[in-house]
Amino acid sequence: MFLDSGDRLLVVHRRLFEKDHPRFFIGTVLDWDGGVAKVSGHSWVFNQMTGKFVKKPDKRTKIIAVSSGTLLVYQLPAGTPLESLELRYGKGGEITLVGPSFEMDLTENLLSHG
Repeated sequence: MFLDSGDRLLVVHRRLFEKDHPRFFIGTVLDWDGGVAKVSGHSWVFNQMTGKFVKKPDKRTKIIAVSSGTLLVYQLPAGTPLESLELRYGKGGEITLVGPSFEMDLTENLLSHG
């Protein structure tokens, strides 16, 4: 098996156009079979008014093809409490996923790293 029930994932939707805003889904694997995962969690969207990422309050279950060319899928550290995660948007355009014991740089553009 590649993924196990209970694994925590960060799913990033690839931006298809330059002006697309990044979209994220963070959740827990419920089931896995042949490259397709059933994941329950929350979508995160960028609020242009506040300049922050916001977790949508409604929990969703998504069926994702892990090998899809339009998704980047990251396995988060085991036991990561998903409710404590935060997506931060920096002034230089950098995006960071922050957890209680790790930080993950999700920035797509190297120019924003100065």
